Amino acid sequence: MGAVAIHTDCLVDVPVDQCDPQAFHTWAEQVRQGLATGRAEQPILRAFLHTVNACSVDHADVHACLAGQAGRLGVRGYATEQDHNDNTDRSNMPLIRILSAACGVPMHPRNELAVRLTADAAQRWDDLADLADDLRNGLLTIPETDLLRFHVTRADLEAGKDTPEVRDLLTHACAKARAVLHAAQAALDDADPAVQFVCRPQLMIFFQAMGGLERRGAGLLRPSLLWHFRPTTHLADGILRTLQHRLQLI
Repeated sequence: MGAVAIHTDCLVDVPVDQCDPQAFHTWAEQVRQGLATGRAEQPILRAFLHTVNACSVDHADVHACLAGQAGRLGVRGYATEQDHNDNTDRSNMPLIRILSAACGVPMHPRNELAVRLTADAAQRWDDLADLADDLRNGLLTIPETDLLRFHVTRADLEAGKDTPEVRDLLTHACAKARAVLHAAQAALDDADPAVQFVCRPQLMIFFQAMGGLERRGAGLLRPSLLWHFRPTTHLADGILRTLQHRLQLI
């Protein structure tokens, strides 16, 4: 599952001016043919098809995942916040449903809300951490409506300008990401233990790394490998509680 997901993402997640739609579409057609026939030449695709069959993964989710990734081809940015949300729903959620089915985790509304918010939080953190690299590759993940609100242009960000307006814009983007992190944390309290077991460690990492992004300010427009990782006890306690619960079930 993971190998197919990574390979599919790699065909899409390339600099805009180097994007080769045909390479993705050829691969997507091979996946579709594999679903229809149950056969494939590539080892990773054969393994994927076996898991799909063994775990009763809904083919509709696989088709939706491919369609969502196709929608990312050549994208240079988001016009509005809703476009960001639509990207999460189209690109991330079908894959999450596939992985959940493979792991035997039911996607009832409480679980789906928790994993959707966790995916959104992960995407927002990733967008901020990769902001400088994405800009160099022709992609701006901050919506144009936010740029207009703070009187910042795409050229300002591409030039790495450190102005009060740019700093305010980035502070706003970080605040939105942190708000989603808190919402995901709250939603996990109502999710099944299996979902908590998977998602809480991810949230711990994102919470701890978020502070580093916030402190960088306009430095987010310059590439950096630093996460500024600092421990936080309340999230670690949540992970330990989840682990203890899982061990009690064994």
